[in-house]
Amino acid sequence: MYLTKPDKKYDRARHWAYIIDYAIKKIEFDSFSYFFSGDDLDLKQFPIISLKNDIYINDYYINDWRNIKENAAQKVIMEQPAKNIINKNLLLGKPILAPLQKIIFSRAVATGIFFDASHSYICDQLMVNTLIEQGAKVRFLKKPFYKLNTHERVYSKKIHLREILRQQIYLYMQLSCYIGIPMIMMRTLIKHFLLRTR
Repeated sequence: MYLTKPDKKYDRARHWAYIIDYAIKKIEFDSFSYFFSGDDLDLKQFPIISLKNDIYINDYYINDWRNIKENAAQKVIMEQPAKNIINKNLLLGKPILAPLQKIIFSRAVATGIFFDASHSYICDQLMVNTLIEQGAKVRFLKKPFYKLNTHERVYSKKIHLREILRQQIYLYMQLSCYIGIPMIMMRTLIKHFLLRTR
């Protein structure tokens, strides 16, 4: 594990870009993943990577170890191509190519990683999808190895709801998933107002 501290003036996308640039230039690695201050790691659950694929997506979204949220059952993951699972979730308003902490990248795709600073809320999802569209082999994992730090999400708490919706619509248009736009807007509004009233 390597710790690095980018300039505090960097925005989110520049921060992420700095990390991968640093890794490519200064670290020897076969695979890597992003983790940020305050995230929890369960190293006993960390998966063994065979490097037969370029991108490994953890199926779980974890912000509470007692409430691990699953996107697809093990049987579905074994029987269906990963792209089918990704597309089905997009239609349901559940883009599952984020957060970055749930994804493990191989060295082979490291130089193709980029972040669109003008769409920093969704640039991680856009980047992962672009790599897949360019031919990166992807596989889902059933290993709950990280817990997201939900208390110090400065960017997510500062960005305006209107901007979140604008960027999500942009993401869905880039992915040509027009039919999923009403669903992602509805889920975002429900999530925003539900969390705000708690």
